Amino acid sequence: MLRSEELWSEVDRLVLAEYGRRYDPSRKHLFMGCEKQESARRFLEVYEIREAPETIARQRSERVRDLYRQRVELMPGLEELVADLAGWGKALAVATSAEKAIVEIVQARFEVFRRYQAVVCADDVKRGKPAPDLFLEAARRLGVPPEAALVLEDSPNGVDAALAAGMKVIAVPSPSVRRESLSHATLTVEGLTDISRQTIARVYGSG
Repeated sequence: MLRSEELWSEVDRLVLAEYGRRYDPSRKHLFMGCEKQESARRFLEVYEIREAPETIARQRSERVRDLYRQRVELMPGLEELVADLAGWGKALAVATSAEKAIVEIVQARFEVFRRYQAVVCADDVKRGKPAPDLFLEAARRLGVPPEAALVLEDSPNGVDAALAAGMKVIAVPSPSVRRESLSHATLTVEGLTDISRQTIARVYGSG
């Protein structure tokens, strides 16, 4: 929903510089999309840094909050897609690995988030992505059976979580993610502007 991965990459460059490491964008998919503690654990493992995951998670969160307040933007086509789905009578939810403090920043900045009937963040579940908990809780709050739910995701961990929840998933690759790493999604598109009622009908075999 958000053009946020460049901001996270900027934060990771700064954090890594403090530990004498250089950021490698080709490794980003290994920890992208996870709950913050799990992402921090993988981050430390990838860059071979001896530090507590809680410390790295806190450093990354504190830095990225400022960037979200100032610079994060909506993905092209989000407002139009949400309006169309709402007009189609579809129940909408956000299921994000972000912590509540970041979600609140986004909700305050962008009016489109008022259209969602449920917002589930990392603080609301025991396990973050790639576990299915976020998506299952979102479906529960909407009163929608998991098998009837459709997820839009931009990371391999998110696709894994959606499939583990028994849901269909359309992958919308982030610029920092290799398209082939999302090949297990139900469908992959270039961007949100490629998703329509007809696209969704094809996912369910009715178009």
